[in-house]
Amino acid sequence: MKKQQEKTRAVKEIARRAREKIPSLWVWDDLESRLNFATDRSAALAVPDLVVLPSREEELLRFMELIQTFPVPLTPQGARTGMSGGAVPVRGGIAISMLRMRKILSVQRHNRLVIVHPGVITGHLHRSLEKKGFFYPPDPASLAICTLGGNIAEDAGGPRAVKYGVTHDYVLGLRVLLSDGRRLSLGGETLKDVAGYRLASLFTGSEGTLGIITRATLRILPLPQTRLLLLCLFPSMASALTSVQEILFRETPSAIEFMDRQATRLVRGHLPLANTDNAESLLLIEIDGIEAMVNHTLDIVSRICHKNAAISLLPAKGPREADKLWDIRRNLSPALYRIAPTKLNHDIVVPLGNILSLVERLEEISKDYNTTIASFGHVGDGNLHVNLMTNRNNPASYENALKGVDVLFNDVLSLHGSISGEHGIGLAKRAWLPRQLSKTTLSAMRQVKDCFDPIGIMNPGKIFLQGGNYGKKTSQKNT
Repeated sequence: MKKQQEKTRAVKEIARRAREKIPSLWVWDDLESRLNFATDRSAALAVPDLVVLPSREEELLRFMELIQTFPVPLTPQGARTGMSGGAVPVRGGIAISMLRMRKILSVQRHNRLVIVHPGVITGHLHRSLEKKGFFYPPDPASLAICTLGGNIAEDAGGPRAVKYGVTHDYVLGLRVLLSDGRRLSLGGETLKDVAGYRLASLFTGSEGTLGIITRATLRILPLPQTRLLLLCLFPSMASALTSVQEILFRETPSAIEFMDRQATRLVRGHLPLANTDNAESLLLIEIDGIEAMVNHTLDIVSRICHKNAAISLLPAKGPREADKLWDIRRNLSPALYRIAPTKLNHDIVVPLGNILSLVERLEEISKDYNTTIASFGHVGDGNLHVNLMTNRNNPASYENALKGVDVLFNDVLSLHGSISGEHGIGLAKRAWLPRQLSKTTLSAMRQVKDCFDPIGIMNPGKIFLQGGNYGKKTSQKNT
């Protein structure tokens, strides 16, 4: 109680000083505003005591200097589209929203890079670059609303990861503010850089627990000459996944998206095909490059799919139809609520050769725990979004689903996989992280956090179940 009272007084004083000394900084302390920054797309909710929205790095730097005598929790936020609770301010304190820092600062086509603020919407960057003949490959499903800063904090992926990789493959440099007010410039504008530790890579995927990203330098690529999307329907999940393995043995499409039986049934009525009743699985295969190579790859992919009993193959008729098919995929996650009101969503990943084994185990888990499971995702890099559909208000159903999640993670680890491929650990997976990582590894990670965030105020409560310095006495002057 005493600590809470001290924090409340500190936050009120911070708000007063910020309004007085940094008048251009947006400072919101009314309940309605704070509620808008209390959650992400996970089920977690925690209301911050204060919300600040800087529009420039200098404002944020001055704010960080101002709070040094008030060590309260700080939670960096983007568009809050994350699925693991990473942007939820579980210890209260201050939510630092980067939504006003949304400028594309520089596009350097000759250097193949772009410099951006963290609040730039990912889809906006895509459209801006494509007008100039370039593209930024990472394409998370929420690209229409998610921010680049959030993508970097979570190391977001997307369908094109099979050919082009994920966010960390494109981060050349970062500017970061630490909790004690220090500013770091990490990496730079060169495609190669081995001058010391690659700290920009360390901050990519750190979930806001090390510092606040204020600027990013990202690698971009020339826009492919041709891009073709192929819709493939299969009579079974095994035939679809066998096709995937054979395709990847021969070629590297830019994307291969998979839908299992439950997911395919949800989207059948939206597909531009008449005969879909017998379809039990679906692949979206995108091929890009020069036209001759695209046609060559399409021929190989088509032969493989037909060999594996594909019901139908339909190339999209131009970009508009391709966009409609991608919209079906991107809107699949919310469509799952037609099955049940509660979704336990986990973005597991396994080696490519173990995907079929994983999907077979999902069928068994579904039967064993009487829980409908719908899975889909970036099968081309081994990453599936597994959704256990249940009802939080039905204790028996919900308990069964939770048991199913526990078994799922054990199976993923036995298949040499990871409990998270792109959503991060956040709050949702803290309890299972010690199963994947040893005590020694977790201890080393905590030491890294304590090095950059010595008083433990950067997004506390995330990733680790316990440990860290938040709330502890330290020798720091500002405590």
